[in-house]
Amino acid sequence: MKKIFYILVFTILLSIYLPANILMPVTADAKAEKSVLRPGETVKITLLNFRDQNNRPASSGERIIVRSSNGLIMDGTTWSFVGTGSDEEADSVPLVPLTGNTKVFLLGSDGRIEVYYRAPLRGKISEVEIEVFNSPAYGSTAVKPLDTATKGRLIANLKLSIKRGTYFLLNYEEKKRSKRGVSVVYTHEIKAVIRIDCEPWVTGNMLQLKNLVVLEFKGKADLISKNDHKEQNAVSAKPFAYNALVLLHLDPENEKIQGIIYEPVPLNVAWQGDEIPEGPPDVVRVGPVSKDERGSGEARFQGYKMKFDFPKSRQDFKGKTAKRVRRMQQFLLQNFAATQVHPDHIVKKGNGKTFFGGQGKWEKKKSSGSNFHKKTYTWELHISE
Repeated sequence: MKKIFYILVFTILLSIYLPANILMPVTADAKAEKSVLRPGETVKITLLNFRDQNNRPASSGERIIVRSSNGLIMDGTTWSFVGTGSDEEADSVPLVPLTGNTKVFLLGSDGRIEVYYRAPLRGKISEVEIEVFNSPAYGSTAVKPLDTATKGRLIANLKLSIKRGTYFLLNYEEKKRSKRGVSVVYTHEIKAVIRIDCEPWVTGNMLQLKNLVVLEFKGKADLISKNDHKEQNAVSAKPFAYNALVLLHLDPENEKIQGIIYEPVPLNVAWQGDEIPEGPPDVVRVGPVSKDERGSGEARFQGYKMKFDFPKSRQDFKGKTAKRVRRMQQFLLQNFAATQVHPDHIVKKGNGKTFFGGQGKWEKKKSSGSNFHKKTYTWELHISE
């Protein structure tokens, strides 16, 4: 009887551990949709051809750990292991140091995993590495959660190049909460991140836009009452009618960048969900939010006219050379640039050479108690060396 019992226990244990031990993947392939990315760009990486040590397809249910040396893995389950120094827990750390972003995925029945990766927004990084590890952990996620997957061996990797160049990053956030009537509360939250790729214009204090991309847009609105909850979510945000030139406000003595002159980027937002009267805005303007105290309408008009004086080449059909236009700009800037640069667009941080930035914030004056309406805006200019 005892022998039968031992055989039964052994059989059960074998059925639990055998699939994980024998069919654990030891090799795999990693393929990205593209190998050269711009800052903040998102790319799909497909992990496939998971094979065990006998070159058989790995079993579904295997936990796969994916690590990026820099940037962000958008999906998956965050790897939450925190070691305390014991041998057992130290053995749970993947063999390659986890200095980047790490997520855990579950291999499905189709033998493939799709990973969405976003390149770093800033920095001097020119290359990132994506590494894929196996894991001895196997079985139901209810028994062994994904985020506690144990140590694995490197089974695949790929490298992606980051093409930086000169670009702007614009970040806009808005939060609102207001009580309507006795028991009705309305809220909305909006976040937008835009990258604008630029190149030098024919004069030294202009940048021409090559490309504008909405890297991220999140929007959510709620109308909550005692007996009801209506909800809307933003499904898309598309830019329109934005300026093609950015004017740099330079110090006349040393030509260091003091600020930028650029109008807000309007985004048409498409919302989906319940109908909410007087709900979230259909147009979001990504740009300065603080009080504009420039005051001079004539200054803005002169700045608008000035863009028509910029030649499209080194010497256009009117014979205006870049040098002549440069002198014209310097004269105009010395006379009205101080009133033309919005306070939020004045340089407030940076290294004075390749990185410049600024910010602004606004809050409704009558905000009180639990009711509020706030907006924040930051910008960064990264210049390639």
